[in-house]
Order: sequence, then C-alpha cells, then structure tokens
Amino acid sequence: MRKIAITLWLAAAAAVLWQTPAKAEKQVLRMAYWGGPSHQMVQTLAAWVKTIEEASGGNLTVEVDKAALAKMEGQYDLIRNGVRDLVWAVPGYTVGRFDVFQGTELPLLCPKPAVCSPAVWKWYEKNGLAAKEFTDTKLLVTFMGGPYGIHTTKPVKTLDELKTLKIRAAGPSLPMAKALGLNAVPLPATETYEAAQRGTVDGSVFPWEAMTSFRLNELL
Repeated sequence: MRKIAITLWLAAAAAVLWQTPAKAEKQVLRMAYWGGPSHQMVQTLAAWVKTIEEASGGNLTVEVDKAALAKMEGQYDLIRNGVRDLVWAVPGYTVGRFDVFQGTELPLLCPKPAVCSPAVWKWYEKNGLAAKEFTDTKLLVTFMGGPYGIHTTKPVKTLDELKTLKIRAAGPSLPMAKALGLNAVPLPATETYEAAQRGTVDGSVFPWEAMTSFRLNELL
C-alpha cells in the first residue's frame, strides 16, 4: 500500500532557530496548521513546541494556528510568501514542486513508519535532494504515515462492487484510484467527513491512523 510522506518546513528567513546568543531576545515563530482540533498532530505539535521552548531556555516559542489559513495544497505558499514561519504539510498535495520527494510515496516501499521516516530523511539529505527541491525554505523533518486503505460506508467484496462507489482520493492516491478503474472524487482530507456525511462520496482512500483524526471512523 502507498504511504503518505509528511514534512515540516521552515521559512528561510527564520534563521533564529540556529542563533544561540547568551542573552537572546525572546522570539516567536508562527506556524500554519490545517488538521483541525481532533487531529493527532495537535498533541504531537504541542509536545514539539514544548521541547523547543525548553531547549532555548524560554527564548524561542512557536504559536500554532487554531484554524487553517489555506487548504493543504496551499500550505507551502504560506511559508514561501512569508505569511507563516513554519508549516506542516504533505508534499503529495503540492503537485509539481517536489517530484523527487514524492517518490517516497510509491506503493510497497517500506514496511512501517518507524523504519521509513529516518530512512527517507537520511536518503533525501545525504544526496543533497532537500537543498535542490526546497530552495527557498529549510526542511526540518520528514516522517511517513502508515499504509493507505480504502474505507467505505458499506461492505465491498469485489473490485466490480467497489467501482460502483464514489471514492474520495487526493495526491498520489488519485491517479492510483483511477488506474484501478474507480470512480475517484478529488477532495482534500479536511473535506472528506462532510462529503461522506452528505453522500457525495461513499468511501475514501485513507491511512488507518488518520481515520479518527478526521472522525471518519464515525461514517466509514
């Protein structure tokens, strides 16, 4: 199954992360966030911000947005245009900008996130690919999600049955769904719950660990 690749970007102008003067003035970095209040990244980012504050002796903190300023595909523009200092985003939704990095999302590439995440970082950094593709920002971290599955509102036993349903897909999963002959509906993750609730889609291509983050376990 395909794995989703996720990254954290830092604006090139925010070099304060690497400045450690003895009596530094407190700096605040603004971070864009699109996942919603129930997403698992809320706790993850809160813990990360805490480590930054502790490591900087209280001189550096990060303010994470409570609501999305842009859709997933627009996250990179927020940091490129100086609207935010940090973004957490999925390169697969930023079509045409990170073609090499998107190779990490090929099916059956890696068994589990704990193995994939450090391997992808080592490969991408060691070969100078981050510097080539992230020319105007600083890539801070990469991590991989679990394998994607197809979740539906009713049981499906055959591929022919699946083809009768409207399946939400996005990023690299969209052409894959179309290659299977599915009736693929392009939608970002944040709009999937409402679409399933209204019957606009009958299912979605989604990783297991993100189902509860977007409350899709209530419908699919």
